[in-house]
Amino acid sequence: MNGNFLKEFKINRFKEIFLKVTPFIIIVWSTYFAYQNKFLQDDAFITFRYSENFVKGLGIVFNPGEYLEGYTNFLWMLLVSLGIPLGIPPEKFSIHLGLFFYLGTLSVWFRIAKSLFKSDEFYIIGFLFLLGFNYSFSSYATGGLETSLITFLISVVSYITLRIYDQSKYSALSLILMSVALALLVLTRMDAGLVALVTGLFLLYNIRNQKSESIRFLALISIPFAFIIGAWLLWKLSYYGSILPNTFNAKVGGKNTDSLIAGLEYFQIFLSIYSIGPFLILGILFAFYRSNFKFYSFLGYIGSLVGLISLYILWVGGDFMEFRFIIPIFPPIVLALFLIFKEQAKASLLIGSMLIVTSISSYYFRLQDRFFLEPISNFSTVETTRMLERHLKSPYENWSLIGKKFQEYFGNSQVRIALTPAGAIPYYSKLYTLDMLGLMDTNVRNPDKFLAAEYMKSGHKRFSKISYLKEQQVNLVIGHPVINLTNDFEDQFPVEAAVISSRIPRIKINKEVVLRNFFPYISAEEIAGVQSLNLLWIPVNESIKVLTIYLSPSEFIDQKIIENKWELIRL
Repeated sequence: MNGNFLKEFKINRFKEIFLKVTPFIIIVWSTYFAYQNKFLQDDAFITFRYSENFVKGLGIVFNPGEYLEGYTNFLWMLLVSLGIPLGIPPEKFSIHLGLFFYLGTLSVWFRIAKSLFKSDEFYIIGFLFLLGFNYSFSSYATGGLETSLITFLISVVSYITLRIYDQSKYSALSLILMSVALALLVLTRMDAGLVALVTGLFLLYNIRNQKSESIRFLALISIPFAFIIGAWLLWKLSYYGSILPNTFNAKVGGKNTDSLIAGLEYFQIFLSIYSIGPFLILGILFAFYRSNFKFYSFLGYIGSLVGLISLYILWVGGDFMEFRFIIPIFPPIVLALFLIFKEQAKASLLIGSMLIVTSISSYYFRLQDRFFLEPISNFSTVETTRMLERHLKSPYENWSLIGKKFQEYFGNSQVRIALTPAGAIPYYSKLYTLDMLGLMDTNVRNPDKFLAAEYMKSGHKRFSKISYLKEQQVNLVIGHPVINLTNDFEDQFPVEAAVISSRIPRIKINKEVVLRNFFPYISAEEIAGVQSLNLLWIPVNESIKVLTIYLSPSEFIDQKIIENKWELIRL
């Protein structure tokens, strides 16, 4: 009998240790999984260029001498710049920084889950596994943008909110920490002010009947926030001449109905790809009809947080980058579903089913993304993380290499370029760059210089006119890079060239086709106004070349054409 007791004791002890250790194993494994899914996207290189110019002493600018806020992630830009003096380039440092905040995010949500589920390890483990195994959530631990930082800060704000929620008198330290965390959120992205709004109103509502406590709360949570954000806004006003980033001017436009449709599609794609839609519908129904849901509970807080941010995402029309805006609210969504399902009669079945279905869906989407690089949306042209990375590294696009080659050809010259992907090519080339989408251009709202297009992809609402590029003395217009095989490669490897050419979009070389390719919304009158057009094929390596419009003459470029025998076509 003692032997059976000892055996049972050992089994129970092993089970207890296993359940306690498993969350930490999941967190470590999830971080490794995120590293396996790491990627970079072109937009991140805009921030990298600002960081690099800042460290060089040129100011927080895109083009030296032009004080314009063409980024939306001030705190992230400063953090990325810390690696440059250490000899770590932004494109590498941002990966490590993102993984660090991703690890922090999982750790904080683990603490939240442990506080809510107490000793119910099944819910804690299931919650962490669903987060860590989600392909999009894992991928956006990296990417080069501020997604990982904003997700971490929202988790910190949620944790502090949970800690002080049940206190009859909020502690001064908790409120000050909350105020600083909310300020850091806004420093990272201005639209994160929505989180500050929801959090402040929620905490204030819980002490609405305590007048003295309400005054104390408002003072402690407002003063540090107002001091930090107020100082930052004053600096922006004096440095850039505006409080709002220029990207706001560039991205607002088009029809409201189109933005709404794009936003709805953005959510629909996410919910369908991960098969979480049916569980979300069930969760909402259970919350209102079969649970103890209250708006002033912590569940009400995360529900309000998710709801308001979701409405904002719908209003802006989502994004063309795979679910980037949804990632920060994904943990609250999953946690809310776990809290709601836990109250139901068949909680284990509901949560178990959600874990199995969403995990299989995530695995399938990961395979699909890595082996079948096609858009996952027709209306708003949402691009997956691998599609975003392909722009930089694919042998058929290779924007990073184009930037490096332009630096080799035109470095330390006065050559000016214009293009739509204003990230890797400007960052590596170090050349003066005009962003044809207007994110880094003060004239973006001027209808004589930029066209407000109704049907452009989410996040891109304006496009420069060719007359404006001439006015700005742009030498080489790259547009959205058009790649082709070099003549030497086609002559030496005709079979391989035929196979590769089938994968590269071809462009017919005549004036109207070229102009419509480089300027998709150009009018017939503008085309007629272009009397002649010079096209220049510039070799990127021994196998590919990039097409440019040689717009404004340059003696330096003319010399390069002669020296390198580049192909110049006059139309």
